[in-house]
Amino acid sequence: MNAIDNDICSLLKGRPLDFYNSLQKYSPYLSSANRMLMGRLGYNDHGIVHAKIVTRNALRILDIIKDDVPLSIVKDKIGSVEDSTIVIIAASFLHDIGNMVHRDYHNTHSVTLAQPILNDILPKFYNGHIPIMAEILHAIYAHDEHAQCLTTEAGIVSIADGTDMEEGRGRIPFSRGRIDIHSASAMAIDKVRLMRGDKPLRIEVLLNDNAGIFQIQEILGKKLMTTGLRKYVEIYIEKDDKKIKIEL
Repeated sequence: MNAIDNDICSLLKGRPLDFYNSLQKYSPYLSSANRMLMGRLGYNDHGIVHAKIVTRNALRILDIIKDDVPLSIVKDKIGSVEDSTIVIIAASFLHDIGNMVHRDYHNTHSVTLAQPILNDILPKFYNGHIPIMAEILHAIYAHDEHAQCLTTEAGIVSIADGTDMEEGRGRIPFSRGRIDIHSASAMAIDKVRLMRGDKPLRIEVLLNDNAGIFQIQEILGKKLMTTGLRKYVEIYIEKDDKKIKIEL
């Protein structure tokens, strides 16, 4: 078990942990997606490591904001906080599997590919799984910054997707070996920290170069605007031991 899995397991117990473990047999979907992106398009990683980072970060965000931000599944009387957790796990893990078809419209492809997976797994955890599946499929589709998130759970997944920016893992797909603003901005980000702040979620991005601001604006910023959670999030950049709050 790697460090990311250890982090995820430390955030989970009971049914959500069992559900997370049940998703692991679908990891080949993510390997195939990465083959399409990294092997054929020359882009950065969108495979199993990315899926696990997004899952971990989404769970951290959920833990930070759940007492301050209404969870849609709870508010709409679909289920409990535990059910929201399962929705977030599933959508985070499966959101990019559509890249195995093509990068174009990958969020739509992900929804199509995720449905039979969810029809296989969810009945083991629910009697009548369709409402939960609908929430997962929406969160998968809405992780793309061009789609509006209609639930808190979807917004959490989208923000988590945008926070996988550390050490060259920028979310703007860039061709490896090419020096441009996409690759330079990705390499400019050393660390992303998720913590409780005043709003209540505080995201701190540690930069080694100001080029990293491009990655924050173009991915995290654009995603944030369609999550429905903008008012609950504050973003700080840190460079040369100075922290500056940025407005997006």
